[in-house]
Amino acid sequence: MRLACPPPSQTRWLLFRDQFQGEFYVRKLAKTASQGFWNGALPPIGYRIVAVEQRGSRIKKKLEIDPLQAQTVRTIYRWRSPATGTRPDGPEDHRHAPQARDCTSGYRRDHLRA
Repeated sequence: MRLACPPPSQTRWLLFRDQFQGEFYVRKLAKTASQGFWNGALPPIGYRIVAVEQRGSRIKKKLEIDPLQAQTVRTIYRWRSPATGTRPDGPEDHRHAPQARDCTSGYRRDHLRA
């Protein structure tokens, strides 16, 4: 079975519609981000999503620092900072890694809190 291609006029219309909808969506995301709201799905490590307000059926969300993850993120940045000499340089320092202390307990389990 062979599928028929749409006529050229309809093809141009479909391309125009897709481009228009894409630009509208990008503008909408940019506007929401400029208002300080979070557009993404999962938050970056060290943050959690908090519902701030509701507009109609939409729930507006913002990021806030997750106290469970904050110390882990600070430790990672301190290790990677060239100003400090505390970062682990070899396998003998693996006991100081976050995995050894199980700092990831509860991560992303409850990332949306009202």
